[in-house]
Amino acid sequence: MEIVLVMTDGKQTVEKDGVLSSDILRDAVQPLKDKGIRVISLGVGKGIGLFDLVTLASTDLDVYTATDFEELETLVTELTKGNCPVHGNWSDWGEWSNCTVSCGGGEQTRYRDCDNPPPAYGGRECLGVSEETRPCNELPCAVDGGWTEWKPWEICPVTCGGGIQNRYRTCTDPPPAHGGKDCSGEGVLTRPCNEEPCPVHGNWARWEDWRQCSVSCGGGTQIRSRTCTNPPPQFGGRNCSGESQNERSCNEQRCPIHGNWARWEDWRQCSVSCGGGTQIRSRTCTNPPPQFGGRNCSGESQNERSCNEQRCPIDGNWNGWGDWEVCSVTCGGGIQSRTRTCTNPWPRFEGRDCNGEEFEERPCNDNPCPIDGRWTRWGDWEQCSMTCGGGVQVSRRSCTDPAPAFEGANCEGDSLRSRSCNEEECPVDGRWTKWGAWEPCPVSCGGGIQLSKRSCTNPAPAFGGDDCEGDSVRSRSCNERGCPADGNWSVWSEFTLCSVFCGGGRQNRSRTCTNPPPKNDGKYCAGESSEIRPCNTLPCPVDGGWSSFGEWGSCSLTCGGGVQDRQRTCTNPPPAHSGRPCDGSSVETRFCKQFPCPVHGNWARWQSWSICSKSCGGGDQSRMRTCTNPPPLHGGRQCLGRNKETRSCNRRPCPVDGNWADWKPWSSCSRSCAGGKQIRWRSCTNPQPSSGGSWCIGSRQETKSCNEDKLCPVNGGWSFWGYWGRCSVSCGAGVRHRARTCNNPPPAHGGARCRGESKEVSYCESSSCPVDGNWSQWGRFSRCSKRCWGGIKRRYRFCSNPRPSNGGKECPGEGVEEIPCNTRPCSVNGNWGRWDNWSPCSVTCGGLGLRIRRRQCNNPPPSHGGRYCPGSSSFTASCAGWLPCEVNCNIPLDFAIIVDTSGSISRRNFHLLQRFIHSLVDGFKVAKDYTHIAIIEYSTAASVQLRFNDLSGRNLTRNNVNKKVQSMPHKKGFTFIDKALRKADQDVFTYAAGMRYDSDKVALVMTDGEQTVEKNSTKSDIEILTEASKPLKDKGVRIISLGIGRRANKKSLEAISSGSDVYSSESFSKLRLLVRKLKKGTCQATVTAAGYKYVRRTKKI
Repeated sequence: MEIVLVMTDGKQTVEKDGVLSSDILRDAVQPLKDKGIRVISLGVGKGIGLFDLVTLASTDLDVYTATDFEELETLVTELTKGNCPVHGNWSDWGEWSNCTVSCGGGEQTRYRDCDNPPPAYGGRECLGVSEETRPCNELPCAVDGGWTEWKPWEICPVTCGGGIQNRYRTCTDPPPAHGGKDCSGEGVLTRPCNEEPCPVHGNWARWEDWRQCSVSCGGGTQIRSRTCTNPPPQFGGRNCSGESQNERSCNEQRCPIHGNWARWEDWRQCSVSCGGGTQIRSRTCTNPPPQFGGRNCSGESQNERSCNEQRCPIDGNWNGWGDWEVCSVTCGGGIQSRTRTCTNPWPRFEGRDCNGEEFEERPCNDNPCPIDGRWTRWGDWEQCSMTCGGGVQVSRRSCTDPAPAFEGANCEGDSLRSRSCNEEECPVDGRWTKWGAWEPCPVSCGGGIQLSKRSCTNPAPAFGGDDCEGDSVRSRSCNERGCPADGNWSVWSEFTLCSVFCGGGRQNRSRTCTNPPPKNDGKYCAGESSEIRPCNTLPCPVDGGWSSFGEWGSCSLTCGGGVQDRQRTCTNPPPAHSGRPCDGSSVETRFCKQFPCPVHGNWARWQSWSICSKSCGGGDQSRMRTCTNPPPLHGGRQCLGRNKETRSCNRRPCPVDGNWADWKPWSSCSRSCAGGKQIRWRSCTNPQPSSGGSWCIGSRQETKSCNEDKLCPVNGGWSFWGYWGRCSVSCGAGVRHRARTCNNPPPAHGGARCRGESKEVSYCESSSCPVDGNWSQWGRFSRCSKRCWGGIKRRYRFCSNPRPSNGGKECPGEGVEEIPCNTRPCSVNGNWGRWDNWSPCSVTCGGLGLRIRRRQCNNPPPSHGGRYCPGSSSFTASCAGWLPCEVNCNIPLDFAIIVDTSGSISRRNFHLLQRFIHSLVDGFKVAKDYTHIAIIEYSTAASVQLRFNDLSGRNLTRNNVNKKVQSMPHKKGFTFIDKALRKADQDVFTYAAGMRYDSDKVALVMTDGEQTVEKNSTKSDIEILTEASKPLKDKGVRIISLGIGRRANKKSLEAISSGSDVYSSESFSKLRLLVRKLKKGTCQATVTAAGYKYVRRTKKI
């Protein structure tokens, strides 16, 4: 990228009078720009020519200024930073066009421009396309559905007992789609199949109840039975498998044995090591334990006594922190502290002192100090709110110089000021006044409606203006607090279940006075809270009965024997009141045929199996079938397969009755003394009953007594401890005693004596003697409570060496000591005061200027070593006199402005184009004997927006011309410049359209592209434009052409214009730089054709 930096401290020297310095510089710098070299201009000092700098620079952003040579250093970073290429970026996509078709798939198109920003300083063009298409309305048209052929019948879901076969067709030939109609008719057919009965296998009924046990104790047996009747086997079904009889043991519990206590266990560990705890010892009821329903031991299984009654050490614990002290400063960051004491509780009886610090500090009031807000300078007056009839212009300022911060005061006064403008009369639309105050609420409670009104008098509609839109009255709720409300019943609850199932019963329901409940002294609900109604008054259930069968339906086949059915309904009577539905099928089927056709023989159902040749142990049975379902007829085939079938049956073994085996030996005696029992057993295994045979008769268990004359030894057991005796001393530590005896029970029949001591001693303490308190050593001083302006350090000691106890005296003196610290003053950092008002702009018209504002480091000033305010004390910004400096144009002039409104111009650029035309019009004196203006817009077609004679008298003003410019449509079509030139010749530059005989005539043609050439045209764009502009030039109309952006065709512009009247602008945003030049060129030179009847005078260009 090539860059030229041009620096000067003055203006361009002009050698000849009448020559503009900007023209000299433009001609000199243009060769550099044509080579793509970026030109940056830098002016130093107060004698610089700002317009010279703008003319030299490639863009407005390439103009830099410095007040003096010392300030040049501050521009180094800005100059180096701003010289990078600017790559082009796309604008937002425009709206999608209408779809080309309504269905079946079409296209939509949308466009975008490479102007957000446009490429600059050698930056890349936008990547991608400026035009985008997408499919639309892709749904196909509606398709009505059609049935497929019927599918074959499905396999019957059952092999016997009657099933239903289905066959199907689907609505998929084709399927309905996109709103098409569905198929008419049914998609499924059904018929009965395999209706012969199925074999029913036998199943056991429930077991009968167990029979009575054979013995009352010591182990017996119980028997229960079942039958194969749930259901019984039918139609060749299998018999039940398994046994029909079952047995179990019963009454096996032994005889009762009463329990007796074992010896006491040793005392367990004390529950605490100090301060008085308890010890426990236990005994168990296991000497012997109660068995077989015997009684449990009487008395307690656990004993308890006191232990370790000496006092425990008490560790010191901190009290809660005290309140934080007042912060050392009110803002900008300070320090505050708080303390706590080790007295919750004091450490006692050799307990540990508190852990941690007794002093704590934290930062506070970190919030910055308040900054009061100050107004910026008043902004420029905004566009007038009305174009006629008196409007308002607004100028604004903001409270940001500086903005209020950290609870600083807001700016006083208004941020908005206004003044009247455009006061010439025109239609005045009505506007609402402010809403009036709300009227009093019509009710005092329960919710009312308040009204507020306004009138259409701000201003009232006048001179044909529109009336105000909207309502003149608004409303809102008021006094919604509850009024005294009477109670109202809730919804009735559901009725309870009826007291009977049929024949008439009763149901209850209830309600509560809660919808709402009475409140604010309202009345309770009137009426009953419960209700009774009759129910189930219908007769008791009626079982359904079949009607007679209807007529037979059509046969399913046309020959060879088909099936037809008939139906009956369960309506004779119908089931009612929960009666059972009819048994059996509602459909009856029979064979049918219309005329003979070959019928193949088919087996009839198998006949029932014959009776088994044996009842058990394995036999045989057979069954037959005949070829009669149907028999072969009319030449049909005989049945395939056998007509007889044999199978084995009753293969279960025959019943075998059980018989007892020999008795087992007697068991050992259950007790070694005081009487026990012995048991012996036998089993029913000689042989074991099987295949339904009977169980052995008699008991399988036998019992006898043993060791009845031998007494058992009884071990001795301790009684409970007696009460403690008195303490051996009246104060301090002593001892006390208690005793027990071995009589619970006493040892007998050789039993062991009690183990352990019969006496026990423990320590005791009546009351402690008074102990006076004594101070501990002083602790370390805490950190200072403040970092500056004077703080306090503290240290503590505690009355714990020892602590006073048992009425002893407290320590004399104080437990805390304070000394001053950090008495030096705090540093204060400087902070900026408010910005001063902006200085006036260095220029009032014609382009860029400068303005400055300043501030002081005095809010507060830095002190005691504080930092100075960061940043600069002054700020310089660019400012603009964008309105062109006044050009006097006081000659009669008919000026036509021809505007490109094609689709290549974005919405934003179209608005910039309108603003440019406003500025252009404002430079002419629009009046009867001076400038008259006409406006033509063109894209695919051209139309006249304003003729020379459309405005006259008081209406002939620049303001009314600009209204027409503002309302000009943006057509977004193609670029047919030739149609606009012909429209100007035929409908604007004519006497009928207000063209004057003795006035100068100028047409300004603006475009951002090139002439659109139709496909079938045989002429080039240059030929088309030369031919279209000739009639205007023949009338003496001077044509000025203006190309905007890179797509404007320079040769086309030259073909349109009169001589060298060709202007160009790099972008729409830079059009404002041409306003002055265009006004001056239009006003000071005109083109006429000598001798032509429209021309007042001839001038040489």
